[in-house]
Amino acid sequence: ALCRLTPSVFVDTMGCACAYPVARGLFGCHVACYVHYPTISTEMIKAVGARRAEHNNDATIAASRWRTAVKLCYYCAFAALYALAGRFATV
Repeated sequence: ALCRLTPSVFVDTMGCACAYPVARGLFGCHVACYVHYPTISTEMIKAVGARRAEHNNDATIAASRWRTAVKLCYYCAFAALYALAGRFATV
């Protein structure tokens, strides 16, 4: 879609931060965003770290130290990439 009609401002309301570098870096758009439900949050990371079974942390993962450690590494890496992509927002 960006190839066919490149907007001046790319607006995201879904929390798809991976699109920001594409819109800004490849197509030169200004990037504006309003994200009510982010893809990952500090609350999600805290729930995994505390080994609480919740909507984002299955009971089998919460019950296992090894699975929790792996998921925590994954969540932290994902959050770092999400934050990096968020830096492409300009508005």
